[in-house]
Amino acid sequence: MKLAQTITLIAATVTAGITAGTMAAFAYSVIPGLQRNGDDRTFVDTMNQMNKAILNGWFMLCFMGALLFIIAAGLLQLHRHERPVLYWLIAAFVLYSAALLITSGVNVPLNNQMLHDADHHVASVAVIRDHFEAKWVQWNVIRTVVHAAAVVALAGALVAHGRVHSGVSTASQDATPSYQAPTPAAYR
Repeated sequence: MKLAQTITLIAATVTAGITAGTMAAFAYSVIPGLQRNGDDRTFVDTMNQMNKAILNGWFMLCFMGALLFIIAAGLLQLHRHERPVLYWLIAAFVLYSAALLITSGVNVPLNNQMLHDADHHVASVAVIRDHFEAKWVQWNVIRTVVHAAAVVALAGALVAHGRVHSGVSTASQDATPSYQAPTPAAYR
């Protein structure tokens, strides 16, 4: 049981971390790189191609797999002595779910609208970009922070799991060690 708990916690943390990193990469490199170009056609075409390319098995393994691993890890922690781990996993589940809701409720619809508008020449590429860019960038930063917070919660779960299975309680871990002077017998 301990091995399965450890494996699911590590898998949840790694896949959630990769997802958070993917979102962060868009925030600090991909979008700024596209913005420096200044060309509306390049921005719209490139974003559309990236949004198509990211829908692959590797991305989905991390993006949706993280949520499944968090749930599996939580189910494996339902023992009485595992409560500290479970609390961290509940936090991770709530945060990761919120990030998924942001993605599915804001970023993906914006991606789809931009693709539709570009394919059907609904407006000029400058107008399409203008309707997409500011809102998408803002919500990408928000979902990146929420994804990162989920990873922090998963790290907390890993620490709590290690404490539970090493026999170290939180109280004894946080207690200040007391100094005891050596007795005279120790010097003989």
